[in-house]
Amino acid sequence: MEEMKEKAKKSMEEAILEWADIELEIRCKRKMDIVMKELKSSREASNFFADLLVETQKTFFKLGKQVARMEMEEIGNGINGK
Repeated sequence: MEEMKEKAKKSMEEAILEWADIELEIRCKRKMDIVMKELKSSREASNFFADLLVETQKTFFKLGKQVARMEMEEIGNGINGK
């Protein structure tokens, strides 16, 4: 049972990361392209922007893990409660 939970957790984490990448690219591609074009002249600003994107993804990932954990607990409680 624990192995199944661990596999489900890993699968959800991977799905969340993939979704975050795709969602960010779809919604923000045009804006990011413009910003990146302008940032080519400033290496420091470009690095800061890249760091902000990474931190944003990490934050979404952490939040996604928390949501997945809560959902798994609800599923587990629903099964055990019946």
